[in-house]
Amino acid sequence: MNRFLISAALILLINSSGQSANNITSDLDKSDWTKPTLEGQWKFVTASKEENTPFLSQYPDPEIFPNEAPLPEFPYNGPDLIFAKDTMYELNYPESISNRKKFSLDSGYLVSHSLAHPAPCPLELINDTLYIYKPYYGREYIKETYVKTSFDDSIVSILKKQGVNYPELAGTWFLIRAASVGDGSEYLLEFPHEIPDSLVITREDFITALHNNRLYLMSTDGKKRDYVFSYEWGYLKLTPGKWYEGEDPWIHFSRNQLEN
Repeated sequence: MNRFLISAALILLINSSGQSANNITSDLDKSDWTKPTLEGQWKFVTASKEENTPFLSQYPDPEIFPNEAPLPEFPYNGPDLIFAKDTMYELNYPESISNRKKFSLDSGYLVSHSLAHPAPCPLELINDTLYIYKPYYGREYIKETYVKTSFDDSIVSILKKQGVNYPELAGTWFLIRAASVGDGSEYLLEFPHEIPDSLVITREDFITALHNNRLYLMSTDGKKRDYVFSYEWGYLKLTPGKWYEGEDPWIHFSRNQLEN
């Protein structure tokens, strides 16, 4: 029930964000603005803080377009982008697609129905370089820079169909037993079985598991037990099979050992 209520609330927030964005941009007509052609694939290059530049002087202060997402720490890796008709894909190429959403271009703004960035984002396209300015509180923008590129069509097809290109996740994964959560609380793994602190999963392991409904055998109490894996928000999650009775313990692994 709680998960349903949270999902419903998110849908309402996304819808209301999109409506407010459309109302704002309708009052900011730029008659001399030429709509850029974004169709295609874009590779993230870098991000920087920007304020009071000649380009941004054409746009209202970010306080008018509040973004409630926390200001990211620098440096960071933003998503790669694919624009296809009225859909924008955010992806970590060649591993996964993190988001896909409808977008439009209106009076110099990139407008999308995104909970993380509900505000219209000013953008400029110079030759094969795209700049997207994401507004935050405090009169500043984050300028993300992208260059036009060409991704492998077969990998893009896998990502659009499955969301995750699992063989690209091959490597060492470290179990998260405890972690701090964004709201100040603590996560603690509660699972009454002994499992390893790390896993080494090869491309062949992932490929074999994909042919078996993502079933992976992990040592549990000294014997192999079946789990189903998934990839969510940068973490590899393993869900115990029917042998386990109880709620999902949220067993997840990170590539970064320092998160433990």
